[in-house]
Amino acid sequence: MIGELAEAADGDINALVRGVLQSSINSGLAAEMDAHLGYSSGDRAGKAAAGQSNSRNGSYSTTVDTHYGPIDIDVPRDRDGTFIPRMVPKGARRITEPW
Repeated sequence: MIGELAEAADGDINALVRGVLQSSINSGLAAEMDAHLGYSSGDRAGKAAAGQSNSRNGSYSTTVDTHYGPIDIDVPRDRDGTFIPRMVPKGARRITEPW
């Protein structure tokens, strides 16, 4: 992954860091959704075992500013609308603190 990002960054260290940060945040948000629902994406047996009627309902894209420049992230949604992301709170436009 880092090799691909380094090639795409073409020597720009900020672009490399933005790519790693974008990938990390998207993965973290997906993990938050897994924890919220109690099963992994595509795991029908896990959904049935969790007794969960709520399910994933796509995602929406948003741009947040960082110290390294703007990044586009995909924030997942759930069908019931009860998912509240902690990594990037709803309406956040700027990420200034490390996790």
